[in-house]
Amino acid sequence: MRINANKIVYFLFLLLLNLSCSKEEKQLDNEDLIFSDSYRIEIKPYSYEDQFGSIYSVKGDTVYYAFQPDTLNNAPLFKWDSSGYSLQVVAVFNSPIEISGNQIVNIDNVVWQWHSGMKFDKKRNIKYSEGKNVLNGIINYNDEPIPLNPGNYYWAVWGWNSDATRILFSSRKMWFYVKE
Repeated sequence: MRINANKIVYFLFLLLLNLSCSKEEKQLDNEDLIFSDSYRIEIKPYSYEDQFGSIYSVKGDTVYYAFQPDTLNNAPLFKWDSSGYSLQVVAVFNSPIEISGNQIVNIDNVVWQWHSGMKFDKKRNIKYSEGKNVLNGIINYNDEPIPLNPGNYYWAVWGWNSDATRILFSSRKMWFYVKE
């Protein structure tokens, strides 16, 4: 029995094609994102003006590689790009964000949060006043947010699938400083 080399190549091609088109979910490995098994939410550089006319600049994703944080006011504006998902969160932490096993480890360090169930003027362009303070992992829905104290803060954005069972998108860990 003689085997044709072209048939072997064709068979291997079909086998590889079939393996690459498997219906299993592909494991993502985006180590610079807060949730490495997610797609990237881009945060482009932007500026905003506060109520007193001061202008603040946010480096966007490039702050991830910076040695200096952005210097912002005590009620910053958070801005990001997204791909149309509806369940979103932006959170501010008072220490670096820690993730293990796709879970936030230091949830008690969240000091402010906004999610897509809260009010907003423009999604992906959230004013600090549209979110709420968080204490011991619990959002205070009853009161207006208290401005941030001077110090270093970290923020990130993430979004879930439509039934909120899996985080599909996340940003890099962003870093800023509030001066007195």
